[in-house]
Amino acid sequence: MEEFTHYRCKEAQLNVEKEEMSKECAKFICNIGVHNEYALPCECNPTGSVSAICDWMGGNCQCKANIVGKKCDECAPSTYGFGPSGCIRKTKFT
Repeated sequence: MEEFTHYRCKEAQLNVEKEEMSKECAKFICNIGVHNEYALPCECNPTGSVSAICDWMGGNCQCKANIVGKKCDECAPSTYGFGPSGCIRKTKFT
């Protein structure tokens, strides 16, 4: 936290005009949540996410098809079967 504050990493993250991030701040940015005052690990679900690297702006993981959640750890509404290919949409029978 001291290093994050010393190099003004929060301000660099929230700056509208993005400049090249300093190496001191870059290591924190993928772990920063906009609503947090400290760095958090991404902890992307390996089954539900495309990779272990989270979005540099907000810290969300990139999810597979029909998977949701900051960590990509649950099926989207009206879907089921959480797995390596994503979740499957429920079909309506009439």
